[in-house]
Amino acid sequence: ARRAALRCAAPLRARGRCWREVDKFERGVFARERDHDSARCAKACVARGAPRAACGAMSRQQQPFIEDVEESQRIPLLLTKLKQCEQRCDFSNPRVDFVRKEIKRKALVNIIDYLNDTPGIFENTNIYGPIVRMVAANLFRALELNTAGDDLYDPEEDEARLEPAWPHLQIVYEILRKFVVAAETDPKVARKYLDQAFVLGLLDLFNSEDPREREYLKTIIHRIYGKIMSLRAFIRTSIQNTFHYYIYEHQQHNGIAEMLEILGSIINGFATPLKDDHRAFLIRSLIPLHTPKGLPTYHVQLSFCVTQFVEKEPELAYDVVMGLVRIWPITHSRKEVMFLNELEEILELTRPEEFELFIDPLFRYLARCINSSHFQVAERALFFWNNEYIVHLILHFREQVLPLVFESLQGNVQRHWNQNVVSLSHNVQKLMAEMDIELYEHYADEWAARVQMCAEFERERQRRWARVEELAARNKALSQGDGDTRSCATSSTTSVRLPLPAISAPRTVPLVSVKPPARSNMSAVPSAALGSVSSVLSGPDASLSLSSSSSTPLIPSCVPLSPDRTSSLQRSLELSHGMVSNGLKSSSSRERSDAGRNYGSGVDRRLKSQSSDAGVEESNVEIMLLSEPGEVGDSAGHVAQQFASRSSNFKEHDRNRNGRDVSKRSGTSSALAYEHATNNAQSGLRDAALATDRAVNGPSSNGPDSRRLAGHDAAPDVFRG
Repeated sequence: ARRAALRCAAPLRARGRCWREVDKFERGVFARERDHDSARCAKACVARGAPRAACGAMSRQQQPFIEDVEESQRIPLLLTKLKQCEQRCDFSNPRVDFVRKEIKRKALVNIIDYLNDTPGIFENTNIYGPIVRMVAANLFRALELNTAGDDLYDPEEDEARLEPAWPHLQIVYEILRKFVVAAETDPKVARKYLDQAFVLGLLDLFNSEDPREREYLKTIIHRIYGKIMSLRAFIRTSIQNTFHYYIYEHQQHNGIAEMLEILGSIINGFATPLKDDHRAFLIRSLIPLHTPKGLPTYHVQLSFCVTQFVEKEPELAYDVVMGLVRIWPITHSRKEVMFLNELEEILELTRPEEFELFIDPLFRYLARCINSSHFQVAERALFFWNNEYIVHLILHFREQVLPLVFESLQGNVQRHWNQNVVSLSHNVQKLMAEMDIELYEHYADEWAARVQMCAEFERERQRRWARVEELAARNKALSQGDGDTRSCATSSTTSVRLPLPAISAPRTVPLVSVKPPARSNMSAVPSAALGSVSSVLSGPDASLSLSSSSSTPLIPSCVPLSPDRTSSLQRSLELSHGMVSNGLKSSSSRERSDAGRNYGSGVDRRLKSQSSDAGVEESNVEIMLLSEPGEVGDSAGHVAQQFASRSSNFKEHDRNRNGRDVSKRSGTSSALAYEHATNNAQSGLRDAALATDRAVNGPSSNGPDSRRLAGHDAAPDVFRG
């Protein structure tokens, strides 16, 4: 019938129907089978002349009470009633099978009364099997779990769902308890029926929401553990597996507290020294039980089990405290209070030699709890100093404890919002000062110095931010001033305003003053004199001063130029000589100084040679760097930095060669830097002369270099040179 019911119910499961509907369908199949068997049994009884009531479990007629029959018929009638009570009734609907429910209830009551009133009844081992089978048929069932989600169900606040079949189940549990507790029950025979499968079924029933059922199960499992020795290891292992399932998989179980109560009494009976599997059970199962969100429902029982282990072996205090510190709650204030309660109980059982091992991590977390904004956490942490034994331990190790909690206590006294916490912190400070006044004053002085240093740091930080704001306001004012126009004021009577491209970041650029050549044949001016004039600007705050003597103008008067050509020539002079002046600028490093000197000497010799070839007098060029060393823009200092970098690379390359001394390496790098500077200077002067010729004589559209125009259009080629 069972297999047939499962085959018929398979399509319902495949269609995802509710389990209640499947169970109802199965119960209907069983009911039809029972009615068929009952009718067949009744026919057999009538055929052999027996009364109809003799069909026992399958009859709807009430059996006589066991006390009303003869002594020889009582045991057979007891077995008949046990067989009759194996049939379960449907309690989902109170109006269904009311007569059968009442008959079964009376039969169960008659059985328990007979077992209680008959001394030595369990000496008869023939009733062990029927009792266990009847109990298993009634208790082992599918439990209805809560319909709400795991996040919505709270075992403490939500009302527990009571078992509707409790009128029958309570009597069944009483029969099982009477059978297990009875002194005359033979354990050797009982363990054949109370096997591992039966015990595992009882442990699964701990997940029932009915607290009455869990209380019966707790008593029965504990009695089985004490009576049948062979099942002890299995019971401990099964409970451990249930804990692991709860911790790492589902985190929803109703019987963790009752299981921990059973373990509390079991741990109390452990012999010392503890076995390795007992220590492993503490570390791997009990300590991780502090992590689930349902800890408040079983923390009292869990704390009792942990303290039992520490009481058996004080050396385990280190493992327990470090395990709690490792999983300490950060944002759950209620769990923090529970952890503090448990820690105080553990510290009361801790010896000084174990206490010394975990002072640092323990009191770091205590200091954080003392400084907690949640007043209950802070108060509970400060209550540690009300325990005389803990104060005695702190007194022995005050040099290690005081620096860990001093800052938190001082912070509470000065800043905590709760007045009770402030007064408790002040009392703890007095207690610590009475322990060792010199040590307390020492850390008080350190605290004052640290506070002063923090205040100075804060003032310096504010000053720096004020300076940043001041510079930002100045840059904003400058950017809103002239826009893209920069003024260049001369040191004498001449002042030229040059339109320059805007640059995002202000930089200080070398200002160059040029003394022009004497008046002579100016036909060769673009080749000689124009190669060593002024510098290009690199920032919005820079200005170019082109100074000339009052007797000699910057551009000779013998050259007839229009105003447009004059401004174009002026820009060409500035842009062409930017490479030369920036190449002469040197940095503080030796490599850049060597590169600058080689570059400058090469330019001088090149200028002299070009001047002699063109027949022009030697020009007196005076270059004055008016800015501080190192303050140069990215564009203006690009050439000098490139020469210095290549010079240093040449030196590094030579340094890797073997058999060369320092003087030879320096000579080689200087020669290479000079050669490179000379080539670049020659190319730059050639481009500058070409740009100046175009500015004076006008661009030639027929030449190959017609794209190089005067003014800003010549700047890319000049910089490329």
